[in-house]
Amino acid sequence: MASVVAVGGVFPSSGHSHAAPPGVPLVKFCVKSRTVSVALLALAFLLSFGRAVEAKLEGSQWSEAEKNFRALYAVPGDPEKKIEAAKVFFGETEPRAFRLVAEGMVLEAGHVAKLSQALGANMDRLQELLGKKSVELTNSLQQEMWNLQDLVSSLEKQRAGEQLVLTSLVGLASQGPEGFRKEIIKVTRSHAEWFMRAIAARVAISAPEEEASKPALVDLIEKEKDPRVRLAGVDGMAKAPGSSWHGLVASRCEDPDQGVQSVAVRIAGEREVGKAIPFLIHALGKASPKVAQDIVLSLRKLTGQSIEAYEEPWAKWWEANRSKYGEDGRLLQPVVSTPRPSDVEIYGLKIRSDKVMYILDISGSMLAEKKAKATTETDGPGMKGD
Repeated sequence: MASVVAVGGVFPSSGHSHAAPPGVPLVKFCVKSRTVSVALLALAFLLSFGRAVEAKLEGSQWSEAEKNFRALYAVPGDPEKKIEAAKVFFGETEPRAFRLVAEGMVLEAGHVAKLSQALGANMDRLQELLGKKSVELTNSLQQEMWNLQDLVSSLEKQRAGEQLVLTSLVGLASQGPEGFRKEIIKVTRSHAEWFMRAIAARVAISAPEEEASKPALVDLIEKEKDPRVRLAGVDGMAKAPGSSWHGLVASRCEDPDQGVQSVAVRIAGEREVGKAIPFLIHALGKASPKVAQDIVLSLRKLTGQSIEAYEEPWAKWWEANRSKYGEDGRLLQPVVSTPRPSDVEIYGLKIRSDKVMYILDISGSMLAEKKAKATTETDGPGMKGD
C-alpha cells in the first residue's frame, strides 16, 4: 500500500509536486510504507543548533579537520558526521574557515540537486507503472515496480539527510561570526541555481543589519525574479532581528506571487510592521478572497479598525488618518481595537463573508421529535429506542 512522505528543509513550501526543481522544501512522494528515520531527523536538528566548538584549531589539528571535512562533503551520506565536522570550524575566526564552510555548502546543494533529479526520474517511471491495469503488468514489470519503490524510498531518505545538512549549516552560520555569513552570501548570492540564491537570502535575513546582508537582500527580495528565492527571504523575516527589513516585507505584500504575498501579509501583522499599512490597503484591490481575509486581519491588528475587506473604505480611512502615524509606520498613540458588530457566530461558525444564505428545511421530516427516546440496556443498534 502506498504512503506519502514529506520532507522539510531550508526553503519554505512552494507547493510543487515530485517533479519540482532540486531543493524544494516540501516534496511528496508515493512510496512503500517506509518513512524517513525519526531518530535521524531529531539528531540532525539538535546538532544544527548545538553550540559550535570554540577551541581554535592549529597546525596538524586544522589539517586533520579540513581533510575530514572535505572527505565527508565530497559525497552524499553521513549527515550526522557532516554536521559535526562543520561545527568544528564555527569556533574559528580565520577566513580559511569561512571559505571551507561555504565550499561545503555548495557541495551539499549539488548533492541535493542530483538526488532530486534521480528521485524525479524514478518517480515518473514508478507512477507510469502504477497507472497500468493489473492485466498489463507482467512479472518483469511487477518486479521493476517493487524495485523502483525501494529505490525511491532510499533516494528520498538520502535527500532528506543532505537537506538537513544544508539546514544545519544555515542555522550555524546564522549564529556564528559575521565572516561565515559574508562568505556564504558571496558564493551563493549570484549563483545560477535558484536554491543557492535562496540560501543566500536565508543567511542574509538572519543578520539584516550587516554590511554584506543589506545589498544582498535588495537583490534577493526586491529584484529577484524567481518567487522561490523571494519566499525564502520573506519567510526568514518571521524571526529577523531589528527593523531594517520592514520596507522589504511591506513591498512584498503586493508581490505578484500569491505564495510570497501571503507570507509577507502574515508577517507584517505578526511583527507589527506599520510601514506595510498602505501596501496592504492597495493590495486589497487585486487580492484573492483568501489573501484578502489575511490582509484585513493584519490591518485590523496594525490599526485597531474594523473595516470590511474592501480597498476603498480602507483607503479613505488611511487618507484621513495617516498623519497619526510616524515615519516608521507606527501609530503615535497605542492601537485600541474595537469590536466588530459583524463578527457573529452561527452554531459556533464565525461568519467571514458579507453574503449569507439561509436555507430553511420545512419538509415533513422536520416535524419529527427533536429528542430521541433513551436507549435501554436491552436495545441494540437499530432497535426501537436507539
